[in-house]
Amino acid sequence: MTKTYFLTAICSLLSLTACHDGEGETVESTYMLPIEQVPDYKYSRSGLSTVDQWECAMNQKAATYIYESFLQKAYLHDDDDMQRLKEAFEEGQNAAHLSQQVAETVPEATRQLILQDFQQLFDDTRALGQHTYQPAAEATPGYIGYSAGDNSRSFANADGIIPAEVFNGMITGTIYLNKIMNKHLTTANFDNENLRNAHRDLQIGPGNSYTELEHHWDLAYGYFNNMKAITQSEGIALLKNRERKLYEAFAWGRYALGHYDYKLLKEKMDFIRKDLSQIVAARAMYLLIGPNTMANIESKNPQNAFFFISQAYGLVYALQFCCDMNGQPAYSYEEIKSLLQLFKDDKGLWNIERLKADSTTKGSLQYIVMAIGNKFGITLDQLIR
Repeated sequence: MTKTYFLTAICSLLSLTACHDGEGETVESTYMLPIEQVPDYKYSRSGLSTVDQWECAMNQKAATYIYESFLQKAYLHDDDDMQRLKEAFEEGQNAAHLSQQVAETVPEATRQLILQDFQQLFDDTRALGQHTYQPAAEATPGYIGYSAGDNSRSFANADGIIPAEVFNGMITGTIYLNKIMNKHLTTANFDNENLRNAHRDLQIGPGNSYTELEHHWDLAYGYFNNMKAITQSEGIALLKNRERKLYEAFAWGRYALGHYDYKLLKEKMDFIRKDLSQIVAARAMYLLIGPNTMANIESKNPQNAFFFISQAYGLVYALQFCCDMNGQPAYSYEEIKSLLQLFKDDKGLWNIERLKADSTTKGSLQYIVMAIGNKFGITLDQLIR
């Protein structure tokens, strides 16, 4: 149902600050927002921004540093390099403590298994560090590319999977998605009467300019921005305008919070959780059977498709932090591990014929895509037209 919301105050058109959409806050603008125009996501109180997303930026920066400094070029040649990676993961730049952010809301036993998966990925990269001048082949780790001077080279393990690309998907899931879905945009937060009362009474912590509920919503928006590239269409029919719709949902949800309209906020929260989940699933599916993957897998160098398949592998890992179309957890950790095992069975990605087979062949790209699509209500026609 489409609803119309009217601004509740009048501001001078000559002012450089429009009337706020909430208690004590202002929205930066040079004119009065027309009715139904999506609010800008810029809020301030007493001259200070109430949107603090420093945490999101620091976690992204720490993950990018690990990817670029250690994993992308398999730059792990000795114990000293491994120690530097360990320190970067556990402490990080500006004390991001990235490892502590990983899957922080899940039961500790499962969280330890996830941390072991990261360690296995680092160990695989360490092994690759000994083979950076060796071309990858079946059961043989090495580089995929044309020569030692090829800057686009990537480094695959014995199964053909590229750990660096998997890492990015794992970070997207275990940190960005988990923070959005299971820490910040939850009914436990926004149905909490104590937090609602504190927000109404503008209870603001020392050194801050925001209420706790504002901060929950803003951090979710910040982590969405960290993974925004995944939501962009790039030829995927299903994703057309989805990035814009997600932004609008975040903007209206923040507006609703400023007006204590928790019904509207929860509508937007439910939309964000389901829509973002479906988008991550669609991106993974597209990476598996999209034109870049198919063109390479049909070429004389099918291993060039492993880059895209490895990106998909990482996003499949992330699906355990998504919800299905009923709002329930889409996969358990064990279910995701079983799905990922299909990539590695029977010679791994080097079994090109299996990858290219139709959807009735277990372990084919089509088979995996269909399994994911069924979970999230996505058809192949919605991906590629």
